[in-house]
Amino acid sequence: AQRSSDLIRFSDGREAFLETLTPAVRLLIFGAGDDAVPVAGLAKYLGWQVSVFDGRAHYARPEKFPDADEVVVRPAGQPGLAAQIDPWTVAVLMSHSYSQDLATLRELAAQPLRYLGVLGPRKRTLQLLSDTGLDTARLSPALHSPMGLDIGADGPQQVALAVIAEIQATLNGREGGLLRERAGSIHARELEVGDAEGFRIQSIACA
Repeated sequence: AQRSSDLIRFSDGREAFLETLTPAVRLLIFGAGDDAVPVAGLAKYLGWQVSVFDGRAHYARPEKFPDADEVVVRPAGQPGLAAQIDPWTVAVLMSHSYSQDLATLRELAAQPLRYLGVLGPRKRTLQLLSDTGLDTARLSPALHSPMGLDIGADGPQQVALAVIAEIQATLNGREGGLLRERAGSIHARELEVGDAEGFRIQSIACA
């Protein structure tokens, strides 16, 4: 329940050390374009479990994503996705296909994701939300659009760095600012009770 390691003392004087082992972060990438390749590679470098989905078979090719754990040709809306999502699952939408992103956003909206990033300008995401009939307030705080930290990223590799860094910050309850301006410990905090339950889709960042 506390999601942290602890020393347990029993009434008869015995002691036991309980160690909590959390699973790897699981990143679901919806869209198998060229800019998704460095996202998958960097996430796997961090030890995350990476799945790539796309409804277009000529995009979703295993040889294109050698670092991914799985590459699946999957049209949005197919059953079975909810079973793959747990408290350590995050997702990004980057298919460059409005229809795919629309269907996927509608599909993911009800899932307890800790992070849901959408590639592209804010105006596009707002249109997606409008067309799905989803309430922005309801999706807060997990939805990030435009996704990624503001590091002046230019090109797929730098965008991947910005996105993965934002996911890492979000998972640790950080804003992604400069460490020299942070008061207190620089290390990641332990999850508080309830942190991994009831996550919804951080408000849409406005530019």
